Amino acid sequence: NWKKVLANPAQFSDEVARVANEMNLSQIDIDMEYPLSSQKDQFTNFIKVLHSRLPAGVLLTMAVPADDQSVYGYDL
Repeated sequence: NWKKVLANPAQFSDEVARVANEMNLSQIDIDMEYPLSSQKDQFTNFIKVLHSRLPAGVLLTMAVPADDQSVYGYDL
């Protein structure tokens, strides 16, 4: 549930970082289909928190839409 993740990004991010470390992952990919424009600041904060908690060398990737009608929830 993305609402819960965005409301408490540290908790989710810590768990993702733990799993990435335990499983020696090289990459984490985020797939949130079209965050709402009202979620833009929360989503940006979540990405910053997650990135800061990942082990060194783990890539954080995300596919975003290419058209200008679907990017309002992203801080590009």
